[in-house]
Amino acid sequence: MKGDATVVARNYEENAVILPSNMPMVKGRAGIEKTMNGWLQSGMKMKEFTSTTISVEGAGEFAIQLGRYFQTYEMSGKVVADTGKFVTVWRMQADGSWKMAYDIWTTDIPASAVPPEPEAKKKK
Repeated sequence: MKGDATVVARNYEENAVILPSNMPMVKGRAGIEKTMNGWLQSGMKMKEFTSTTISVEGAGEFAIQLGRYFQTYEMSGKVVADTGKFVTVWRMQADGSWKMAYDIWTTDIPASAVPPEPEAKKKK
């Protein structure tokens, strides 16, 4: 909420992977921090974020969390409300703490329609 990508990235393992909506996967804590800083530098300002865990299952050093999220953020002077779902794989660290190893989230907001192919291209 405070716009500190470093603090958020510390919740991920060194070799973690995130799979955000509508963009390529990002590998490694440094890459995750860089991606989050990019969002912040683009003018995105988080206003509200809540998550709800639906289930957690685990075995050994792994736990899998399924949930939903709600967030509002401001971008270019416009406030956007977004709901979505996520799956996070947590791994227990040597010190007994848990960090995210894999994290995927997808918005419920429909993607913009792909524009139709121009007629000139269809005829070729």
